[in-house]
Formats: sequence, structure tokens, C-alpha cells
Amino acid sequence: MPNAWNESEGCIVCKEWIQELPEDPEALPTVLIALFIEQPTPFLQDVLERIYKLEYPKSKLYLWVHNGVCYLLATLIAKCMIST
Repeated sequence: MPNAWNESEGCIVCKEWIQELPEDPEALPTVLIALFIEQPTPFLQDVLERIYKLEYPKSKLYLWVHNGVCYLLATLIAKCMIST
């Protein structure tokens, strides 16, 4: 989208989709984050840490990971949970 982003305001089109969220955490919508890993990915630990640190009730947040790479993803997730 041409002219949809600029340095001073960021994403202009994104502001059209902003919604007010309820203050009660139980009234918030459930969110599913799907993470597809199809090739060795640098900084995967950083991505998982950012997801873990989201300010959203963990009871309303689900993470689905598709791992197409031979890698010990469970070890990486455990390291993220312990380090934060």
C-alpha cells in the first residue's frame, strides 16, 4: 500500500483497525498466535521471548508452533520461560 507508512506516524492504515478492549481480563478475546518455522531461523529465541512478554492474560493467549526444522524447539521454549 503506497503511502500507508511514514517515519513520523508509523502505519497509518493500522490505526483504522484499533479497537477498545474491555478492562476486565476475562472479557478479553482469546488470541491464537501461530508460528510457522520452515527453515532454520536466527533469533527464534528472541521471537519467543517477545511473545512470552506480551502484556496479555496468559489464560487468553495460545501459541501454536509448526516446526519443520530438526531443532530442539522444546529446549528453546524452556530456556525462554526460565530466562524471563
